[in-house]
Amino acid sequence: MSVPAERLAELAERYGMVDYANDLREAARRNRERGGLEKFPHPVWKRKIDNFIDLGFHSELGQSEIEYRRSLALPEGVVQPEAYKGRFDLLIPVEGRIPLKRQYELAGIREWIDTGKITNITPILDGPFAIWTHDARRYRPYSVEQAIKQFKDDEVGSPQIEVIALYLQYPEFFRDQGVAAAGSRDECDRAPELYMFAGEPEANASWIGHRDQRWGALSRGKEIINLGA
Repeated sequence: MSVPAERLAELAERYGMVDYANDLREAARRNRERGGLEKFPHPVWKRKIDNFIDLGFHSELGQSEIEYRRSLALPEGVVQPEAYKGRFDLLIPVEGRIPLKRQYELAGIREWIDTGKITNITPILDGPFAIWTHDARRYRPYSVEQAIKQFKDDEVGSPQIEVIALYLQYPEFFRDQGVAAAGSRDECDRAPELYMFAGEPEANASWIGHRDQRWGALSRGKEIINLGA
């Protein structure tokens, strides 16, 4: 994988994901032994798709598990852009075919906002895609408004559907912080957010100027990857 395996492994260990970190290092070792380019290890991507299948995303789309995996297959030769290294080190799938409200229901996320009235100011695809993102700590404790002012030219705010995608892959990132969707707004021009309350995930929204040391705005690289192509 183009993202250094050790960097991702260290991040995984930080959140207590020891088995995941070991998988990363083992996949990278086998890749080096083959003498090929270090690409994103297949077992890691498979695990990410497993998380969707466990929630019944494939059934929601009327697909078998095999059909669903094919629809989220990474294209050959996916590598991390050089400019993303150290900034957007997480490659995650995003399911754009299932409405956000339904994803909340399948994932057991309590909803306190009218998801149907969320507007994405960062465009997304209707199909499955992948993004390069981070763990949402970079912009703590800045407000969404302040965070956006710090974005680089190759960076955009993540819509709420990407925030839930991050949660479904890395729920441990949300244990001690809320994550705001810098790329979405509700009907009151607030930023949707996802957080844990009493150990359960909830979705709500806050004013984009609200600043809280326990909240981080999520962003990603502009480049998105079509899956299943």
